[in-house]
Amino acid sequence: MQKKNYFTVSIHDVDKNDIDAIKYFVEDLKPLGITKFNLVTIPNEEKNNPIDKAPELIKWLHEMERNGSQIVVHGLYHKDYYGKYNTIWQKIVGKYIFHGYSEFISLPYDLAYKYMKESIKIFKKCNLPTDTFLPPAWGISKDAIKAWKDLGGKRVIEFFAINDFENNKEFFSPTLGIESQKLWLHYAWRIYDWFMFYFDKYSHHLAKFTLHPGDQKNLNGYKNMKKLMAKAIKKRELVTIDEFIKIKKNKISKCCRF
Repeated sequence: MQKKNYFTVSIHDVDKNDIDAIKYFVEDLKPLGITKFNLVTIPNEEKNNPIDKAPELIKWLHEMERNGSQIVVHGLYHKDYYGKYNTIWQKIVGKYIFHGYSEFISLPYDLAYKYMKESIKIFKKCNLPTDTFLPPAWGISKDAIKAWKDLGGKRVIEFFAINDFENNKEFFSPTLGIESQKLWLHYAWRIYDWFMFYFDKYSHHLAKFTLHPGDQKNLNGYKNMKKLMAKAIKKRELVTIDEFIKIKKNKISKCCRF
């Protein structure tokens, strides 16, 4: 029997200011059969946009959750107010590639714990789940990963992996996103297509597709992304991150029975 493969679609930077662009993706992808998402939600964007003060957004998030989507914690402020880097690479990525949005890329444990605790507090006010954390601009320090685990978080999503604390597993899971400001990424979707859909060595890994509100304006990039999603829905099963972990957990449990 052929092994079943999976894919997931995340919409990042969910907040009240970008809700129209986010709803556009939700409606536009329905004809492809993509009807559930990981909604990666900012607790308090740049310190002046707390989601607990946005009742219409919270209502919509609860509705999406009831219909199968997953809510994911996306940093706290989605901006690097710490501004210190431990390595040249962190500085290049955090300051120059992602323009100061890598909020957790170099945070020490105590500060990461403080930020994450505040994120959890805001989400709990809104009755939103706090199991899964995805760092803004993908950057996260080892201290921050430990802080999320110590706060009772179940998993951290990174660009190339999912850290599953419950099962003490790390799943390789590469991400494809639209980033029009980087010329080489114009061809990234083709490379992703080759590796994730044609090579057996990689095709069994979870494929992660990522959208941001600004991607709505990048018509060519979004068209290519939709083309690959249309292929994915025919070859793979659509899941949320939580659903994927549960599937893997069941397989682990069955493998260990005697």
